[in-house]
Amino acid sequence: PLESLITIEEAKKSEIGHYVTNELEKKLYYPKFSLLTAFLMDEIDKGNKSKWKFYVDFLPSNYDNFPIFYKEKELDYLKGTQFLESIEKEKKYIKEDYNLFAKSIPGFAKYDLNYFTKIMEVVFSRVFNVKILNKREIIVAPFADILNHKMPANTFWNFDDKTNSFFIKSKSNASRGE
Repeated sequence: PLESLITIEEAKKSEIGHYVTNELEKKLYYPKFSLLTAFLMDEIDKGNKSKWKFYVDFLPSNYDNFPIFYKEKELDYLKGTQFLESIEKEKKYIKEDYNLFAKSIPGFAKYDLNYFTKIMEVVFSRVFNVKILNKREIIVAPFADILNHKMPANTFWNFDDKTNSFFIKSKSNASRGE
């Protein structure tokens, strides 16, 4: 159900979200992702008081497999590819968004750039793009985001306005353990 999803609207209604004005959003490179990132960081800080504790406790503790955190040895394998340039651009844009948040949101500077980057990568890798009431949205669907997947995808997902629920459906029959 919708109330079990982390949405942009919920993030905007949060304490941090109130500081993310339309003017600030226009300056951000990743406005929706940065807002969801700040929201999750705040929820992690709340600990047992967070509505999302059951979910944030399952977020990764190690981020070494995210390309933005590759060490020099891993990056050497990518020399000569456009992928290195993509990683550097992503780092730059995340840093710019972080700096805007640190200037605009009271107390946000208690988080460092590295932590913001880690949670941003979690958001990048876990969001779903769905249509809710004919409006395209990105959401975090706790635990649906950790289901195993393969390429090409054997599933599709969306939001059903009639049942007010997020769903994932298989495109074909799946065998046990598949």
